[in-house]
Amino acid sequence: MILMKEKSFDTAFVPIDFIFFGLTLSISNFNEINAERLECKKQDFNQFFTIMIIIFLAVDLGCLYFQDITTSSLLDINALKITSIFLSLTSLGFSYKLINS
Repeated sequence: MILMKEKSFDTAFVPIDFIFFGLTLSISNFNEINAERLECKKQDFNQFFTIMIIIFLAVDLGCLYFQDITTSSLLDINALKITSIFLSLTSLGFSYKLINS
């Protein structure tokens, strides 16, 4: 990016990177939840929330790959970028909550 002649923000911002960041955090969260001894209701809620984030991230990743391999503009790339940022920040916030609790 620094050495490129024509610099563009689009080449530096790749939504798939945000998705994999969120997936890595969510899988680490799930492992951390299973390792801790929490109350049953609290552990069930944390597991459910983590699994839901993983599912949404996986669906978003599938949509991004679908958009990448097709020539039609069936999906809005800007909406996919926004959802990838939102989901990765949600995963980051949930990780922060788990670490501080």
